Amino acid sequence: MLRQRRAVAALLSAISVGGVVALAGCGGSSSSHSSSAKSLTVWSEENDPQRMVEQRKVFAQFTKATGIHVNLVGIAENQFSTLVTSAAAAGNLPDVIGALPVSDADQLAKENIADSAAATAVVNKLGRSTFQAQVLKLATQNGALVGVPSDSWVQMLIYRRDLLAKYHLPVPNTYASILSDAAALKSHGYAGIVAATDANDAFTEQTFEYVGLANGCQLVEAKGSVTLGSPQCQQAFSFYNQLIKNDSVPGSQNVDTTEQEYLAGKAGMIIWSSYILPVLAGQEQGSVASCPECRSDPAYLAKNSGIVTALSGSAAHPATDYGQISTWVISKNSQNKPGAEKFVSYMMNQGYGSWLSLDPPGKLPVRTSTNAGPIGKQWSTLPIALGAPKPTSAYYAAPTISSLLAGPGKITEWGLPFGQGALLGATLASEPVPGAISSMISGGTSPTAADQQAVAQVKSIQANS
Repeated sequence: MLRQRRAVAALLSAISVGGVVALAGCGGSSSSHSSSAKSLTVWSEENDPQRMVEQRKVFAQFTKATGIHVNLVGIAENQFSTLVTSAAAAGNLPDVIGALPVSDADQLAKENIADSAAATAVVNKLGRSTFQAQVLKLATQNGALVGVPSDSWVQMLIYRRDLLAKYHLPVPNTYASILSDAAALKSHGYAGIVAATDANDAFTEQTFEYVGLANGCQLVEAKGSVTLGSPQCQQAFSFYNQLIKNDSVPGSQNVDTTEQEYLAGKAGMIIWSSYILPVLAGQEQGSVASCPECRSDPAYLAKNSGIVTALSGSAAHPATDYGQISTWVISKNSQNKPGAEKFVSYMMNQGYGSWLSLDPPGKLPVRTSTNAGPIGKQWSTLPIALGAPKPTSAYYAAPTISSLLAGPGKITEWGLPFGQGALLGATLASEPVPGAISSMISGGTSPTAADQQAVAQVKSIQANS
């Protein structure tokens, strides 16, 4: 999953940085810049070696169909800001960037790097009606598309359905039911829930954003004023403080420790993204469930876990989904703009199934159909992970599959509905919310003080961006 989200702005503001960054691509060229109408350079944050192999396969099909060669460059997420800054300073940007969060695409648009007109042309050619409306809305900042939405992951509260049935507990989909379930599970010897608290982990912000949105807590309002200090946000901080301090595990928790606790069968609930689904099914290389029951059945946790995508702070607030949309960004400096548009169109149509197959639960489709037919039907046949023998539907029930496929059409993120994607990106790099959460959970800061700490830092970021 996208475990870190950067502030591209902080580095692009210092664009005087010089020099060309040498990058290894699949075509053997060290240049990240196109020089021919018959070639393209594509950066991809899907840089896992196995995924690079799969991308080269589909890119080769594009080359065969169009005659346009693709130089694929894998980019580590935590290096993206440095690389794009250096490439921009040297006038050496790629033609296309893939798997980029909307908040980063928005910043690239503001820096005159992302080509909104090209993104709009691709979406119009493919058919706006074939994209989920909410996805296009979130990818539209200040009236212009910042990139072509490609896929999404959703945040979830995952619970041990077998344990809730054993102890006669309700589905945890509101603040009240989550607190009561966590307390009951703790009384039976489990960690009631595991959720991120690490001050230096963007996953902490993602987790709290999910919880906050459920209560109507917003980062900013329509005019851009910071609203993180609202009563709704204060209630969210108080809820999180009570939940973690009373019914979780001691010490700092991050993206890895939370996963490990749930995989070991020690936790009754976890807040994580849809990327965890192959792991629970025993189909993710390098991650093995170690719960007692998993020794005889590696897919035990998948079979015995329930999933909630939409949470509600209270009965008075509608249930809310949270997740993150990724995009294809076309560079304004591309020397082969027609080829770049053709490439992105191909990846969103003929190559879309191959793109989603890199990690189906973490790449939920944002289109409803392609020339091959309904996307949901195509997605449902894809193996749950690269190299896995069975699809996601072999491990998770139909209601869960339906909820996942519907997720991108319902999710939201802080700031994006109000044209504040760049502020979101800048805020996420400085991590004021994770810092406040950590101070509250580990340092004894009160929820109100933690909330105000985050507000002050976000306002400072906004004033200096």
